[in-house]
Amino acid sequence: ANPVELAKILIDDQVSLIDQSGAPQGEKHFLLYNPPLVDPKLGLRKSSVQTSVNLGLSLLEANRQSLLFARTRRTVEMLLTYLLEQLPPHLRPKVRGYRSGYLKADRREIEQGFKNGNIRLVVATSALELGIDIGELESVILVGYPGSIATTLQRAGRAGRKQQDSLALLVATNDAMDQYLANHPEYLNNSPEKALVDPNNLLVFYQHLRCATFELPFAPEEGFGPIDPSQLNEIFQAMTAAGEVLSRNNTHFWVGDAYPSAEISLRSSTPNVVSLFVDGIEKPTLIGQIDAHSAEWLVHPQAVYLHEAESYLVEELDLEQGVCKLKPAQPDYYTLPTIKTTIERFQELSTQPVGSSNISSGPLSLSIQVEGFRKIRWQTNETLERLPLDMPARGLETEGAWFSIGENLVNHLKELALWNSDPNDYGPGWPALRQKILARDQYKCAACHQTFSPSELHVHHIQPFKTFADPMQANMPSNLVTLCHRCHAIVETRVRVISGMAGASHALRNIAPLLIMCDDADIAMLTEPRSILNNGQAAILVYDTIPGGVGLSHQLFQDHRFWLERAAEMIQDCPCEDGCPACVGPFGEDGYGSKRESLALLKGLLDE
Repeated sequence: ANPVELAKILIDDQVSLIDQSGAPQGEKHFLLYNPPLVDPKLGLRKSSVQTSVNLGLSLLEANRQSLLFARTRRTVEMLLTYLLEQLPPHLRPKVRGYRSGYLKADRREIEQGFKNGNIRLVVATSALELGIDIGELESVILVGYPGSIATTLQRAGRAGRKQQDSLALLVATNDAMDQYLANHPEYLNNSPEKALVDPNNLLVFYQHLRCATFELPFAPEEGFGPIDPSQLNEIFQAMTAAGEVLSRNNTHFWVGDAYPSAEISLRSSTPNVVSLFVDGIEKPTLIGQIDAHSAEWLVHPQAVYLHEAESYLVEELDLEQGVCKLKPAQPDYYTLPTIKTTIERFQELSTQPVGSSNISSGPLSLSIQVEGFRKIRWQTNETLERLPLDMPARGLETEGAWFSIGENLVNHLKELALWNSDPNDYGPGWPALRQKILARDQYKCAACHQTFSPSELHVHHIQPFKTFADPMQANMPSNLVTLCHRCHAIVETRVRVISGMAGASHALRNIAPLLIMCDDADIAMLTEPRSILNNGQAAILVYDTIPGGVGLSHQLFQDHRFWLERAAEMIQDCPCEDGCPACVGPFGEDGYGSKRESLALLKGLLDE
């Protein structure tokens, strides 16, 4: 939506806009398909993955060359596995996967097979949006909304490049944004979103400066973009200390051994990569690479890693050496990580009133840790087990925006019995009861069976405290169990009572792509009933997951009213009774979903 602004930022020069296309094109059929409801009360629909598999098989049987786009690497491998399971052996070579992490030689082979027609169906991530021309391609299936109109048009445009009639089919998932589009398909007729880039992000800028110095020495008093020479000298001093730059008479020369642009990832602002090895008969075999930032939750110890429809178990992850060791396996489950985020520091640079509350923005310092993972059964998506992990915490310096929920709004919601985000008050006898339960369980965690000191143990309510009308019933010893702090955190994510804060946060997180063009993993949300962002009161935070930030959360800060209105509209329009994954997220105990609470909070922030 902002091509002139974007181009000026990218090349630091003036540009002329050409906004009319004269390219000939055939007729394109664009369909949006919402799988049928299987549980109207809970708002659950037939699997978009299985629906897309069936559609892909139909196109393959009709000999229509097709491209099946998925949003994540994991979904690509799931689709590929299901497709190959249902195909006879002679057709399996005609179906391939394509995503980042595959070796370059494998990707070139798949591209060539797709071009010459030997491969009839490719399951891919955004890695195949650009770069190769597949003139004969007739149909594209999008498994879920990619996150922006621009990306949707880009993927749909892969079919019909030789003016033939073509099909683009978007299969809606249970996600909130997909269901919003199913109810408001006219949104896809809007112009693409604004593209936000920040070339002055320190990590991006530093990598650009290294490449520029390699190409041409920096002369005295020479700046770089908007950065003046005095500021550049500080960076050049660091590059000199690293042995990459030699400075003579205030002229800076590249002397490093490496070709700097070869070390830069186009998909991540952090360049480090982890190589994936599988033990072979003679020596380990390299099967792919992923960036170190993603490795923590994709290939953590005991994770299931999927590659070209083959399953591997992670035996060892060494982030310092950039090596991950895998072994072939055939488990009946896949894994998802549990991530803990802690706010270390923040600075409030801008604040605006939101009803009787506030929204603020500024830089943040976060600590992020993968503290456990879930084993989830294939086909049914049933959680089989939750296990803790001992992974190091990672720091993140970024930007964020946060709603500081005002006391007047909280009191109003309490009067309406629509606020359940306060910490539990277990009663005056709780300290003594806690000690009694710890002694009963012999100071052992019921989940990991390890012995801890009393200060490291928690007493957990098996059925959540807030689901009881009588606190004495909730505190019966039969409803209490001892857990260590790590296992307790994992269990709480499963049996929590969903609050209006959690449901509102889920809706805001999923509707954010209406405003900003970003990858699904480029922003994250955090809700805290007692937050340092709001002097110990409730707050909802959105932050850029890209180190240094690129202005995504700040754009949401500027357009916060539109953001709140669309999130409230999405919840209100959802056909479920009391909340579902398509509006307020996963259910709490006994299917409790917090639709009314979430909607009341959002409307309270809108002062309605």
